[in-house]
Amino acid sequence: MSTATKVRKVVLIHTTPVAEEVFRDAGRDFPTLNVEHRTETPLFDLATSTPKLEFDRCVLELCWRVDEAVAGGAEAVLVTCSTLGAATDVVNAISSIPVVRIDRPMAVEAVSYGGSIGLIATQESNFATSVQILKDAARQAGKERIEIKTALRPEAFDALKNNDRALHDRLIGELIDQLAAEVGVVVLAQASMASAAARAASVPVLTSPAAALRFLGEAANSPVKPSVPMTKHDLDQLRIYRIRDGLMEMWLEYFHRVIVPLHEAVGIPVSGPWRNTADENEFVWIRSFSADQSVEEQENRFFISPARAALGDVRERYVEDLTVRVLSKS
Repeated sequence: MSTATKVRKVVLIHTTPVAEEVFRDAGRDFPTLNVEHRTETPLFDLATSTPKLEFDRCVLELCWRVDEAVAGGAEAVLVTCSTLGAATDVVNAISSIPVVRIDRPMAVEAVSYGGSIGLIATQESNFATSVQILKDAARQAGKERIEIKTALRPEAFDALKNNDRALHDRLIGELIDQLAAEVGVVVLAQASMASAAARAASVPVLTSPAAALRFLGEAANSPVKPSVPMTKHDLDQLRIYRIRDGLMEMWLEYFHRVIVPLHEAVGIPVSGPWRNTADENEFVWIRSFSADQSVEEQENRFFISPARAALGDVRERYVEDLTVRVLSKS
């Protein structure tokens, strides 16, 4: 069987049964994907795109779910909750297989129309994430002046929770009609809204399931990520942290599962960590740099990487005080 027709196992992680139903329907159009659905409702309670402790817990929880998918033979993972977009980007950067956020493929298609975009959501938590991914896609396409008009209809989500799909679709349809007079394309922010796109509209109405599954198939065909060579160990940066009370255990897990892999992704090796046996809140670690570049340049490469930037101010959340020393071998 050729690479183009080989059936690839992929895992779809949902936060609601409604999304699973939508993707089961959409998946029938993709026979080369062996799709496994996993609905993880606890992720919905953690879902946030704002870098705080809840965001960190969300990232860790998603890491565990992706680890399970990898252990089960998955070649790619799709996270179907758009509020988890930023967390998905972080996990993708440190995972051994592609981890795809639901809204990116659709956003790329939306900006290709140019002009203005109408964005409809039924959950307020989706707005900031959806607007940002559209802006990111526009910037990458050289269309930074694109206009985004938004509309929120929370009662449509309530109808969906009450199993009233007809009411949900009618409420979304009304917004589509309103925005169609002002924009060149309408985007439905959540995968659960896909059924509302079936009605006739005067402009294209984009939904995420089909675009995401097409992209997922491509990602599964090229699952191996390029490795970044580690820098030479010319300079060592000793970092001594005083971790905030009550956060040491969470910090340790977050450090090992997220912080260390993000350093390695940009070629900065990490040694340690160590804990002070006489002080339960003191945490010590070392990261190494090449003498061919300044430490500042190499640190900047780490901090401006998209996944690290998505984490926000990690030190503010976990570190009460810190000491940094740069050491050279003698």
